[in-house]
Amino acid sequence: MAFRFTPSVRLALAAFLAMMLATASARPMLASRAGPPSEDPFYDPPEGFENEAPGTILRQRTIDATFFKTIPNPVETHQLLYRTEAIDGAAVATVTTVFKPWFPMDDRWISFHTAYDSSSPKCSPSNIYRAGGETKNVIVAAEMLIIEAYLILGYVVASPDYEGPDAAFAAGHLEGCWYRLLGRRHRHGLGSSLHPHYAPDLNVHGWVQGGTPVNLTSTLLYIDGTAKSGFTPIAIDGLSKPSAYGERWMPLLNRIVTPQGETALEFAETHCATAVLDNFKGKSIFSPNFQSLGRDILENPVVSSVLSQNVMGVKRENAPTAPMFVYHTTQDNTIPYSDASQLVDRWCGYGSDVQFTTFRAGSHSVTEVFGIPYVMDFIDNAFDGKVPSGCSREGAVASFFDLLSLDSSLADVIKALIELFVSAGQDDDTILQDLKDFVNAIF
Repeated sequence: MAFRFTPSVRLALAAFLAMMLATASARPMLASRAGPPSEDPFYDPPEGFENEAPGTILRQRTIDATFFKTIPNPVETHQLLYRTEAIDGAAVATVTTVFKPWFPMDDRWISFHTAYDSSSPKCSPSNIYRAGGETKNVIVAAEMLIIEAYLILGYVVASPDYEGPDAAFAAGHLEGCWYRLLGRRHRHGLGSSLHPHYAPDLNVHGWVQGGTPVNLTSTLLYIDGTAKSGFTPIAIDGLSKPSAYGERWMPLLNRIVTPQGETALEFAETHCATAVLDNFKGKSIFSPNFQSLGRDILENPVVSSVLSQNVMGVKRENAPTAPMFVYHTTQDNTIPYSDASQLVDRWCGYGSDVQFTTFRAGSHSVTEVFGIPYVMDFIDNAFDGKVPSGCSREGAVASFFDLLSLDSSLADVIKALIELFVSAGQDDDTILQDLKDFVNAIF
């Protein structure tokens, strides 16, 4: 399957990259330091906000956004504090960042759920995007490049803090409630499931998810003791937040977690994803150094109940009602491929329209880069009403060389994405040689 941007889009990309360089030299970076959400009154909802309907905008501001951590992003950028719901239905407020391109289409928009994968509120996208804000979340920095591609095409893009105000990572049903206001993955997967009930009035044309953690238990077992095991303390800390399952989880954790385990959870609470991955690399949460129940922790009724509530595709009434594009790699080193395949089978059995693309190469991170042209093709078809009904599966033998079909004007973007995604997963032996060959071929 070959993809090429149209000449007008290639021109826009080249012009945009040139403009970014000119902007960088003409406009210096803002020196002011943006404080974290805990020190920013913008994030505090006004008194009585809980009486407002879900989706109500409580506060808004215009911000100076940054592009790729280093230079100002010259697009109009707004942040909205809005009312949403916690796991138990209680009112909470979170923020979404809205990017408006120079020549926006007025009949469509995209919600991009960047994979910030953190239980630390300071790592939330709204804080990362602001000039002078926290810049150590390499994943958000890389995915900003993808958002720029959609802006170039004329889409208004919203990027919500979908984990909520306290960064409840892995709490899928909380993550799925972002879109009552608006319109990279667990968040879009659960959003598509909650859409028919939480926001049925929303005219959603399609959903995209890749590398989705369908089942938290199997994902935990899959990554335990590996280079990706740091996602587990992030998930435990995220699920323990007040807006998630804190009332049920904290008494158990206080009883079984060791001092060393407490240190790991505290580190997750105060650092972004890549730092936690490095800190907990190769370790196991089943170790007596972390908690006292060993593998029996999965049989604990509190733990098993919470984990079972976050399995996707179980209920027919939660199946997507808008077309869905799912992509995954068989070489995924973070999320089991079999879980995604089984989820597609369930959704198709419920009558949903699903396109499933399987990549035969690339790790969890770099498959997002491989998938860019496929995703853009699906989005165009979804907005034009051209997505075929029913279910389909196709394989894609992708490599970095396939990205050359995107046009050489994207070289800077591609190089930046490659460097950032691979730096977030240096253990990806299956792709490193291909990466070296690719970079040598075009640079």
